[in-house]
Amino acid sequence: MNQISFRDPDGFLFESDDRLYRIIFRGWSGELEIMDNESFRNFSIPVHQKISDSLNEYFSKLLIKEGFDLSNVIAIFEVEKLSLITYPWEWTPIMLINAGIFTLELQKELMNSGHSLKDASFFNIQFESDKIFFIDLLSIKHKDNFYPWIPYGQFLRHFIYPSTLLKYGKIQNLKLLWNFVDGIDPFFAGNLIPSYSVFNMFEFLHFTIATHIKKETQQSITNKLPEKNNSQIKLANLLDWNISYLEKIKSKLNRKNSYWAEYYKRDVSDEYFINKSELLRKFLESIPTEGRALDLGANIGAYSLIFLDYYNELICLEKDTVCCEVMNTNLSTIMPFGNGKKWHVINADITRPDPDLGWMNKERKSLLSRIKSELVSALGLIHHIYFAESIDFYKQAELFDSLSTKYLLTEFISSDDDKVKIISRYNPSRLSDYSRESFVKAINSKFTLEKSVKVGSSRELFLFIKTNKFEVED
Repeated sequence: MNQISFRDPDGFLFESDDRLYRIIFRGWSGELEIMDNESFRNFSIPVHQKISDSLNEYFSKLLIKEGFDLSNVIAIFEVEKLSLITYPWEWTPIMLINAGIFTLELQKELMNSGHSLKDASFFNIQFESDKIFFIDLLSIKHKDNFYPWIPYGQFLRHFIYPSTLLKYGKIQNLKLLWNFVDGIDPFFAGNLIPSYSVFNMFEFLHFTIATHIKKETQQSITNKLPEKNNSQIKLANLLDWNISYLEKIKSKLNRKNSYWAEYYKRDVSDEYFINKSELLRKFLESIPTEGRALDLGANIGAYSLIFLDYYNELICLEKDTVCCEVMNTNLSTIMPFGNGKKWHVINADITRPDPDLGWMNKERKSLLSRIKSELVSALGLIHHIYFAESIDFYKQAELFDSLSTKYLLTEFISSDDDKVKIISRYNPSRLSDYSRESFVKAINSKFTLEKSVKVGSSRELFLFIKTNKFEVED
């Protein structure tokens, strides 16, 4: 039994034989009817199914062995397991805002059945293709008085404060959340936003006023409950105000652009793109396309769509935030949720991946451990890592080996290519070891070259197959 959550007093999740289960304690017994509620289905809470008597008996013995009080356990469910878990610092700004709006809409829906969220963490939200999932069933509780909404402070830290920093350009992506796993502190955010924010009533109340109220005063205000029959209306008005604020920020962020988001329009001819696409298809048609593919340095997803024609699941990893936003839009339009394909956009730098985090480094798994795939694609990426990051071909081979379980599809761009000439200016000493021969030799230390084909005069596509290489000591 591999326990993967432990902070909630109402239960926890655990893995067994690569399947996911939820144990529910007696304190949540009054909420079981929510599983039959329409809200449960509307907001895509992963399916919970009762387990067999024999499996229940097996897990009960394990719980006793682990020191749990079995009399406190009222139910064990098998939970639909999402294929990939991502964290807020790997999302795009629009994804964070959509997650915040989704959380508020869920709270509004739950109030209609007499329930409420007991917390409003961004860790409760997951994405699969263009669909949002709420994954923390035990965060839903029965509630008589809705206002004040106790999780509101957490919602502000997790969604509103980082969104406001994005609005004013104080941060360009969400990497900051890596160091603020419980959200952005209002004092920290308040010191960064401009002074003219006081003319925005929402920001004036949530930043200027909030940061001047002592913690004790905030608590006393929270404890003053209004009349019961007004609480739902008051909270609904507050939630709508937050939704409106987030929608305005989203509209502003949607107009952003970047150098790399314009790459295909500016630097790639239609002839080259069509030729390369056809060659990629021939490579993919020559191998079994089971499992999922990982597209490193995916840019706006121009070639990612080709992988989705062959694989049922795709992870697109790109460090340029605007590229990720464009890619999300493109994939949502062409491959919406429910068409049999799964895709994920991760805004991250493969040369600086996030490590294991949380309690004893076990709560949040590292990026590299979560994105392993049958096929790894690294198109137009090798020379960037080599020159900009000073990572040699052997180290790159180790990275690809750690991520791929079967195939590596990559591209080598020769030193006489204009793009390599530009990037090598900043690290000219590395040109002496930059060659096709040294590249193939290094990748062959972990893979075996299956085939290669030229794309123009200075570029070449390679398909490598994963092999078991053993180092022999002298």
